[in-house]
Amino acid sequence: MVSAVVLAGGKGTRVGGDTKKQYIEINGRTVIEWTLHAFEKSVVDDIVLVCPAGDEESLKRLIGKSGIKKCRTVVTGGASRPESVLSGLRALKSDYVLIHDGARPCIEPDVINKAAEYVKKVGACVVGVPVTDTIHLTDENGRIVSTPERSLLWAAQTPQCFKYDLILNAYEKAIAAHDESLTDDAMTFRKYAGTDVYMLQGSRDNIKFTTKEDAERIAAILNK
Repeated sequence: MVSAVVLAGGKGTRVGGDTKKQYIEINGRTVIEWTLHAFEKSVVDDIVLVCPAGDEESLKRLIGKSGIKKCRTVVTGGASRPESVLSGLRALKSDYVLIHDGARPCIEPDVINKAAEYVKKVGACVVGVPVTDTIHLTDENGRIVSTPERSLLWAAQTPQCFKYDLILNAYEKAIAAHDESLTDDAMTFRKYAGTDVYMLQGSRDNIKFTTKEDAERIAAILNK
């Protein structure tokens, strides 16, 4: 069984305005609807949606109106992303789980399907794209101290995919340790599960809705 945890708990302060970014409408659907519809069309068996406190009932109504059948569980997120992920993980039981940012509405069902297949082979994988720019590592003063080999660098996206029991255990340990250094699921998995994670080629269209300027690009991608 393959499940998905979709995170829709962000406030979207960089987008501006009073509406949370996951509820902003683009091309006739809200951002979170676009995201859920992509998973609905994929091989994923069920979806857990993690949302801010107080949004549960309105999201359940939105899901029902949108005809999304696989999202049968809506849970409240925590004060941080790791806490929200753990809340979603605890709400399901599966063999494999795909963790995805609800603010990435351009994710394609084909990419989801590839990730679901690949995680069964390797146990842990992250969708991403190779870096095309040269990346310099600097010290705290902005002085370049090293330049990593570009061919080995990837920009991580989501979904990030894992064996369910291992990622659940990793997040349990991370929360118990009050570890505030974690910025994504693969980082948590490598630190607390101690198991390899592999990159999987995704799409450059799978951008995250972060600023107002992203809305026009997302609209153009979804139009395709």
